[in-house]
Amino acid sequence: MLPHISARLARLWIKPMLHIGLMVMGLAVIAGAFTRVVWKSPATSVAAPLQGVAVAATGKQRIEAEFISLGPTGFEPKQIRRAAGTPFLLLVENRSGAPVVSLALNSSARLPLLTTPLPREKRLWSDVLNLPAGIYTLKETDHADWICTIVVE
Repeated sequence: MLPHISARLARLWIKPMLHIGLMVMGLAVIAGAFTRVVWKSPATSVAAPLQGVAVAATGKQRIEAEFISLGPTGFEPKQIRRAAGTPFLLLVENRSGAPVVSLALNSSARLPLLTTPLPREKRLWSDVLNLPAGIYTLKETDHADWICTIVVE
C-alpha cells in the first residue's frame, strides 16, 4: 500500500512543485536580464575576434552587461555608453514579434563588425565585446530606423 501512496504523492505534489520551482528559476533568470549585472567571464576563451571587434577571452575578469530590447518600434535604449578597452556583455532580446531579425554591428566607418540572425524562437543573443573608442551602430537590417548607438569613449 505504501508504494501506491508514494506514487500518488509524487503525481499530486512533487511533480507540480518541481515544475513551479523551474518556472520560478526561469523567471529569475529573465528578470536578471533586465538589470545591469556584473559577472565573471568563463576561464575558457570565447570566439576569435570578428573584423576588429575584440572579444574578451581573459579568465575570471569581471565584466558588466548591457541589456538592449528590440521591440516592434525598435531598440530600447536608443543609446548606450561604454569605456574604451573595457569588455562588456552585449545582450539583445528580440521582442519585435518578427519571425527573424538580422542584427548588424557597424563601426563609425559603416564597416560591418558582426552580423547575426535572431529567430523568434531564440529571442536572446549575446556576445562579449571589447570595442576601441568610437561610435558604433547596432541595427536591424530590414528596418533602417531601428538603431541603437553604442558610444565608446
